[in-house]
Amino acid sequence: MVGDVADFKSALWALALDHDVPCAARSSVTADGAAWIWNLVADDFPDSIQIVDWYHANEHLARAAHALYPKNIEAAQRWYQQMQTPLFQGQVWKIIQPLERAGLDDHARYFRTHQRRMQYLQFREEAYPIGSGTVESGIKQFKTRLVGPGMRWSRPAAQRMFILRAAILNQDFDLLWIAA
Repeated sequence: MVGDVADFKSALWALALDHDVPCAARSSVTADGAAWIWNLVADDFPDSIQIVDWYHANEHLARAAHALYPKNIEAAQRWYQQMQTPLFQGQVWKIIQPLERAGLDDHARYFRTHQRRMQYLQFREEAYPIGSGTVESGIKQFKTRLVGPGMRWSRPAAQRMFILRAAILNQDFDLLWIAA
């Protein structure tokens, strides 16, 4: 879907209904830390477990390490590696405290805001995915067809191409023509 948040929300809800997600006993949403995503999830999937993508959390951890030790790359790398274990175990307070003590409020705020979404040990124990890599990989399958050299797409043409690309990737291209 190409469009704004409202377009995405509408398409996501339709897809969720098609797959009985609102009736699921358990569900989760794994995403980056963008506020609009969590607002959408809170509105449409209030019972879903919210999880910050492990890769994005690690990116923020690396940036926090470099902010904590801006002139000492080895110390930043060492702290980053030491803090990966507490992060992986859901012990986010071990990251927040040193950031707050150093006055790195923006970095601390990210981890404080998403602390409940970073309970990775618990999520793994309950078999929830902590990474969004499979979804992002799927998106790349579409993107490669749409962003070649010299390609320019209008919104309607891109949306039609998404339908065709999905039919090809799902191996039901012939069914698309029967339905038309």
